Amino acid sequence: MAYSSKPERSAPVSQDAMRMGSYSYRAPSPPTINVPSLQQTLLSPGGEAATKLVPSFDYIDSSQLSRHDFDIITRQRVQTVRDRTEGWLYENRRRAQPILDFLYLGPTSIIRDHDFLLRESITMILIARDARMATARLFSVDNAAATLGIAAHYVDIEPSNGLVRAYAEATRLINHHLLAVHHAQAARQGHEQIGKVLVACETGNSRSAAVVIAYIMAMYGKNVVPIIQFTQRQRFCCSLDSEIKRSLQTWEDLMRARRAVSQAPEVHSHSMDLDFGSAPIVQSAGAKRGIDSTEDAMDVEDHTMVDDLERFANRQSFAPFRDL
Repeated sequence: MAYSSKPERSAPVSQDAMRMGSYSYRAPSPPTINVPSLQQTLLSPGGEAATKLVPSFDYIDSSQLSRHDFDIITRQRVQTVRDRTEGWLYENRRRAQPILDFLYLGPTSIIRDHDFLLRESITMILIARDARMATARLFSVDNAAATLGIAAHYVDIEPSNGLVRAYAEATRLINHHLLAVHHAQAARQGHEQIGKVLVACETGNSRSAAVVIAYIMAMYGKNVVPIIQFTQRQRFCCSLDSEIKRSLQTWEDLMRARRAVSQAPEVHSHSMDLDFGSAPIVQSAGAKRGIDSTEDAMDVEDHTMVDDLERFANRQSFAPFRDL
């Protein structure tokens, strides 16, 4: 944790005591999410995993997306990083790059290039924008939708803590569209054409990049750092500030929690064999419960409730003051 460089305010300390640690008077800051370069990751054990993505159902909410539909969307195809960092040109930031074979990332200005949209067979445009601009329409988006028959959607992101909600909405919109394209092709019994989605914001480097990263995390079961590396390797100009990184970490934590809940064994009523007819045990008001009694109270059949002894493991004793 970083400490303030300002001199500490004087605090009354006994002359017979000495402080044993540094003090900071500002509010604690969240930890920095460090994203090493992909070269550094490749040199570490297992680092090659950051260059390939294998579809994973681990983070999927099965009530929202079935395994069958998941397989339709991903086609169980391994996605491999395309290194565009070498020879990256400044002009490339005005273009869109495929991050997955069905998911593109770029600025809103690229939507005016109808030749690009046709050449890449884009079937949907998803705009990630500030919610304060929700009433404004982008002429280029409306024009592309009307001229080329491309679906267009907006994800409005609230200025404060609205990113995580936008990730869930964007993931739902993308998957719904890809399934709709698949079913439309099956109904016509024509050649198979997969849906392709362009995610864009003003620069293509921040909000839209965060949406793409969040989507890939959900569909490929990866944590935030490798997916940031995977994305930046293909769109080198992506720039994610600390707020976006923390929102992606929160998104990952939520998906992990959902998976843990879905995998947890159900606690049946018969496993909680409580005798409500017996007299309650009353503890003296002056005595504290020890950790042993806490463990006994939480020890239930099948160990469906787990105590929190792990947080005491390997904890070193620390006294904030020492007597002189």
